[in-house]
Parts: sequence; structure tokens; C-alpha cells
Amino acid sequence: MEEQSENAAPEPVEEEEKVLTLDEWKAQQEASRIKAEFNIRKPGEGCAADPQWKKMVVLKKKEKKICSTQMNNIGRQWGALLYHD
Repeated sequence: MEEQSENAAPEPVEEEEKVLTLDEWKAQQEASRIKAEFNIRKPGEGCAADPQWKKMVVLKKKEKKICSTQMNNIGRQWGALLYHD
């Protein structure tokens, strides 16, 4: 009988739960987290080689000139709206 007890598997030892501090847990989570990688474009990237933009011209808005009679008419219209009974 003594031989059987020697060959028998040893009794399983209860493992204690691993206790982590908050800092250890955060470090573990940070290490296992997948970090996002972004492909940041540079200004003007691909513009020089793109033929559709070679003939592009900057358009400027023309300033509209208003004469004094038009300003008087606008003033009368606003005056009529503001002082209307």
C-alpha cells in the first residue's frame, strides 16, 4: 500500500488568485491594447502629378460699385421699415 501512495499524483495545491494593483493592471491593459496608426497626408500630396489641376486658375470676385443714389434708395427702404407705424 505504501507503493501506491508514492505513485499517486500529489494533491493539487490551490493556487492563490493573482492580485494586481491598479497601476499593474493599467500597464497590462496598455501593453495589450492595439494602437491606431494613421496615414497622415501632406499638403499638396499628389497634386503635381494630377493632370486635372494643371490648368486651374484662381478666380477673383469683382467688387460691385454702388453709386450714391443706390445708397440713398437703400437708406430710404430701411428707414421705411424701421419707422413704419
